[in-house]
Amino acid sequence: MIDSWQEFQKLHAQFSLGHLDTESSNPMTKGLGELTLSDPCAAWKMITSVDLKMLGELKQYQSQVEALGREVKNTLEHGGKVFLAGCGATGRLSLSLEALWRFKFDNERIVSFMAGGDSALIRAIEKFEDYPELGARQLKELGFTKNDLLIASTEGGETPFVIGAALEAANIGGKSWLTFCNPSSQLDHLTRCHQVLNDQRVQKISFELGPQALSGSTRMQASTALMLVAGLAIFYGEQAGAELIKYCDSLTNDLNKLNSDSWSKLSTAESEIIANNECVNYISPEKYAICILTDTTERGPTFSMTPFEHKDEPGDKPSLNYMIVDGASSASDAFIKILGHAPRTLNWPELDGRADDKRLAGFELTQARLKNRKINSKQAILSEGNNGLSLEINGDIADLECSQENLFYRHLLLKMVLNTHSTVLMGCLGRFESNVMTWVRPSNLKLIDRSLRYSGLLLSEKGKIVDQNNLGLKLFELLPNNKLDEPIVKKLVDSFL
Repeated sequence: MIDSWQEFQKLHAQFSLGHLDTESSNPMTKGLGELTLSDPCAAWKMITSVDLKMLGELKQYQSQVEALGREVKNTLEHGGKVFLAGCGATGRLSLSLEALWRFKFDNERIVSFMAGGDSALIRAIEKFEDYPELGARQLKELGFTKNDLLIASTEGGETPFVIGAALEAANIGGKSWLTFCNPSSQLDHLTRCHQVLNDQRVQKISFELGPQALSGSTRMQASTALMLVAGLAIFYGEQAGAELIKYCDSLTNDLNKLNSDSWSKLSTAESEIIANNECVNYISPEKYAICILTDTTERGPTFSMTPFEHKDEPGDKPSLNYMIVDGASSASDAFIKILGHAPRTLNWPELDGRADDKRLAGFELTQARLKNRKINSKQAILSEGNNGLSLEINGDIADLECSQENLFYRHLLLKMVLNTHSTVLMGCLGRFESNVMTWVRPSNLKLIDRSLRYSGLLLSEKGKIVDQNNLGLKLFELLPNNKLDEPIVKKLVDSFL
């Protein structure tokens, strides 16, 4: 745990990431925050243009994706398992892929994990991802062997937890692949990256896809690309490269057909409900629940939305977003429906119950829970038809036409649309400025650096230059009293104006 600016300074060089493509400001989305307020439909189209660019550029990696698919096919054919690992958004995409695999095949050949265990799907454990030894430990405890393959995904390529897992897989003697979305040249000076980038036992695929639509929000284009690649490898094997082209073209066509006007009206409608301090409860069919859960929980760290409240922790404020698994009879049943298996939580003594079975069971995503939530609510209902999906919020409906029927494809398309929807509605609430996350929650070393960089950038744009030492001292002065739903970057900027 880092408690002071002086402590953070000793590590800052290894977590100073402003030079990375995934952390940079995207010139295609300058002024996005202001546009969401004046023309939400145009904001939708602006974000979609970044998705379309990513899909176009991803096709150039056909041969690398094909090689990964062959490795997956060979592993499964020889009795091994494929493990998927990540943190935050890449952790959630790993869990999503296992769930989709189990929906289709109902076997245990794919094993996924994220930093902090399955409890982190709802609420992350602060700073867990900063420790490579924890990635290695989770991998070993899940039973990884020399016959197995690990696909370790990290959007930026520098997450210590994921790197630790990738190196441990190689140490055990299994096959280890690391996928990420920055040029290797931007990472090699970081000690943890230099080690893994130069370890010949770990295969690397670097996807150079440019900045995110919202600066640093790698839950968007970067995690979509990594989910697409890993999913193609496990579902299509040696045909993954050919399928990459088909999927990118189909996703492009479906995004181009999207009715941005109806979806932007949906984003505006949800923002108005939240602005009225009411909750939007997403009601999801079982087979799309993990996609809905991912988008709603990721609003917490990205936009400082209050996370899902725990039913046995009375100090929790009711969340303004919540999710219900349609047909779930209990908390346990809900998570089995979401994950496709019983949750894998961490009962480590040093975590003091923050990631164990009991804690996860307190997040009850059932219809019964709605009766006990102390907040006025509206419903967001996801439904599926022959041609695709529909989302209805308080009487407003938007349709999502899907040119492919398979569940993996529909999850990818829904993920992209929900990412855009949640970003636009948060823009309507003023939770970012231009394309900079002013409400990001600095819950680990990377996000502390991001908060400092974004504060410095906004101050300079307002004609105020503040040296980093003063910014850092002030940030650590503000952090102890900063609440989960307060904008730390905005507070830091305002303190110098």
